[in-house]
Amino acid sequence: MNARDALYGAFSRHPLRRVVEGCPHCVSDEDQARLRAVPLHRLSAEQLDRYAFKAMTTWGEADDYRHFLPRILELACSDEGAAWPGLDPDLVARKMIDAGWRDWPADERAAVARFLDEHARLERGWLTPLETLGLDVAARLAAWRDGDDVAALVACAEFVIDNFDRPAVRAFARDPATAAAFEGAFLDDDGALDLDVAPLARAADLCRFA
Repeated sequence: MNARDALYGAFSRHPLRRVVEGCPHCVSDEDQARLRAVPLHRLSAEQLDRYAFKAMTTWGEADDYRHFLPRILELACSDEGAAWPGLDPDLVARKMIDAGWRDWPADERAAVARFLDEHARLERGWLTPLETLGLDVAARLAAWRDGDDVAALVACAEFVIDNFDRPAVRAFARDPATAAAFEGAFLDDDGALDLDVAPLARAADLCRFA
């Protein structure tokens, strides 16, 4: 079973209630209807954003949020969700904490971790959310570093430069393999890929003093 299907399967024990109670001044009948317009996996960012933003403050409870979470995470990791405040990764992580994330059953936590491991891109704002949820950032950084794509390694180097003050990133920089990867790719560059590889050298220098 792929990570997406496992995520939806783990949270299927939280059905959509007939009415997801909300503040009558904040949540209209149209808002309620929007959540039922299509099956969960087909809800668009526009349809889900208002609920996701107001969840557990003025609209619904923790179990309601867990019903919608698979689609919320799917959209929050996608280009479609990037422009919608309710699907901002930091907000999603905070909502999950508010919904009792640390006490969720092991299968739900594992399904979330697996899905985010495959789909949550650090350079798209998922560093802090993964730390908030207590998920493994180091493994994500190492996988990014250890791939065969030089362009991805340059992006990893830029990420290290931009986030060097973060404890998880600084710990990653202290790993001798990190400086070696950046420096090796910089020295091996022959210009054939038409990439600006200067970030590799800058990141390698940072790593030496981490």
